[in-house]
Amino acid sequence: MSHLNGIQSLTNDVGTQLVMEDDIEAKILGYYKKLLGSRAKSILVINPNVMKLGAKLNRDQQLQLIKSVTKEEVWEELKDISDLKAPGYDGFKVVFFKKSWQIVGEDITQVVMEFFEIAHMYRPVNCTAITLVSKVRNPANVKEYRPIS
Repeated sequence: MSHLNGIQSLTNDVGTQLVMEDDIEAKILGYYKKLLGSRAKSILVINPNVMKLGAKLNRDQQLQLIKSVTKEEVWEELKDISDLKAPGYDGFKVVFFKKSWQIVGEDITQVVMEFFEIAHMYRPVNCTAITLVSKVRNPANVKEYRPIS
C-alpha cells in the first residue's frame, strides 16, 4: 500500500498506535459498527390492533402488490433513473445500461425478476465501496476520516 492509498497507522482509544493492517482494519470496522449499529437479529411483531386503525387495501390493491414484475416494468423503471447514477460496484453508470439494453437487457431483467420471485439478491448487486478521506492533514484516528461511498 502506498502512503497516499492506505492508512499506515491509527491511534486507538487508549493512545496506542496501531500499525498492523489487521489491527487498523479491526479498529475502523469496530468504529463504524458502533456508530451505525448492526443488523437486527429479529423484527418486532406488528401489533394487529394498531393495524386495524389504519387504512386498508381493497382486494384489487392487494393483488396489484403481489403481481409479477414484467420485462416492460424493468425497462420503464431503468429509464426513470438519472443517467449519471452508478447502480453498482462495477462503476457503470445507468446511461451504460440504457445504451446497451439490446445486449444486457435480458440478463438484467432476469436478475430483477428473479429477485422478486425468490426475495434474494446476489450479494455484489447490493454492495457499496467505502473510501476514507482524511479531514485533516495528518489523521491519527478514525474520527479524522470522512467515509465516501
